[in-house]
Order: sequence, then structure tokens, then C-alpha cells
Amino acid sequence: MKTNIWRTLTALCLTLILLCAVPALGEARFPAVGGVVTDDANVLSLSMAQDMAAYAQKLESGNHVKLRVAVVQFLDGETAQTYADTLFTRWELDEDSVLLVGAAAEDTFAAASGDKVRQKISDGSLNSLLYSSGFADAFQAQRYDEAFGKLMV
Repeated sequence: MKTNIWRTLTALCLTLILLCAVPALGEARFPAVGGVVTDDANVLSLSMAQDMAAYAQKLESGNHVKLRVAVVQFLDGETAQTYADTLFTRWELDEDSVLLVGAAAEDTFAAASGDKVRQKISDGSLNSLLYSSGFADAFQAQRYDEAFGKLMV
């Protein structure tokens, strides 16, 4: 009799532990902030990352816009825009910031920006720039250095 009670209690405890762990398994993974460029997918060359950092410095000094870029492998079930918006908040970026997020293995990307940036360039104009510059085509063709090079002109 005692063995059955212990088995039941053990099974119940394991069930509760698993039920508590299920939501954690479904959460998207977000990289830690790594400066101007966070390349968790390891798809950018060192020289491109350096060029992007230099471009970001010019953008900030000339236009008071702080550029941050995150390239990840997967969005873990999130849409690109939701992922970008969430990462913008998690990284505690401010109203002068714009974040460009790309998911290398999913060939998708999105941008999120602060209020002051949106006063300078609307979300629609920013998205239009991603497509008209050739960034979108190169990114979706997995030519990442070329993609960011086209955007950072």
C-alpha cells in the first residue's frame, strides 16, 4: 500500500514539474546585447561587422540615431516583427534607437525603432528602404555581407 502511495506522489510531482516546464520550452530565445552588431548566427564577416559599427557611429553622430543589428538563426516561432519588437524592449533600447533583426535560417528580417526615430523615418519608409536598397533580396539569398553592405550606404 505504501509503495502505491509513493508511486502516485512521485508521478504527480513529475507531472507538475513537466507542466511547469512546458511554457519555458515554448519561449523564444533572445541573444544578449553585444554592441552594435550581435551576430549569433555567425554569418557576417569580421570586416562587415566592423564596417557596420563604423556606419552606426556615423549615423549616430550625424543623425542622432543609434543603430543596432541582431542576426540570429531562428525566431523560435515568433514573427520577425514581434521578435524585433520584443528584442528592442529586452535590450532596453531608447527612443533614438533602431534595431534591425535578421533570422538567417528563416530568410526573414524586421526593424523596430524608438519614437524619435519614427519621427524622422516612418516604419513604412524604413521597411521600404529594406526592400528598395537590395537588402531584402540579398538577405533572402543568404548573401549577408552583401545585404548589409547595400543597406549601409
